[in-house]
Amino acid sequence: MSDVSNDQSLKAHCNKCGGTRNHWILFHKVQIDEQEINQHYSVFWTNSFRLIECQGCESIKLLHESVFSEEADENGNRIVTERYYPPSTFRNEPRWLSRLDGEWHLTKLMKEIYSAMQNSCPSLVAMGIRGAFEAIMIDRISDNGSFSKNLLSFQNAGFISQTQSGAIKAAIELGHASIHRMHVPDAAHLETALDVLEHLVHGLYILGPDAERNAKIIPPRQ
Repeated sequence: MSDVSNDQSLKAHCNKCGGTRNHWILFHKVQIDEQEINQHYSVFWTNSFRLIECQGCESIKLLHESVFSEEADENGNRIVTERYYPPSTFRNEPRWLSRLDGEWHLTKLMKEIYSAMQNSCPSLVAMGIRGAFEAIMIDRISDNGSFSKNLLSFQNAGFISQTQSGAIKAAIELGHASIHRMHVPDAAHLETALDVLEHLVHGLYILGPDAERNAKIIPPRQ
């Protein structure tokens, strides 16, 4: 739950500033709904809506806190469910992503991966990472019919080392487990898989072309 300091401000995560920041409360409204189960028992819902503004960058978001009378922890305290709109960013897109063609399939897929990360969809993130690796390999060495054959051909073509191949295989397997074995990956595994994906995309499509352009303007040795 957000740390409310007074009636006019609270501490909350700011996507633009990064981390917890003080926010002004611009608007606050509480709605309560109740349903009678029988003559002697009823349940209720409480929804609190706060429109808040970061005191640093002035970005605005909505904080929704909800309570259901029948949900409590082991100590009997009611559970408060907190949601931000837009959601708190779990991991920002790398700045270099904007240098890729926005209409390219891989660019769109990576943007969907970060959107799924932001909206707490871990299985979709794992599937998206798996699909992104497949798109990269097909782009460079065409399709050889399976992930294992593509990865081997990708390595043999010199695009990755044996160590990188092992890291990519582990990231792809995470996607396989999400699709075929109903596995829900945790945040740490997704962070690692995304690190591997970002490293590969940055090296192939950003650093590689940059290095080639730089090499062309270096004066040759006399």
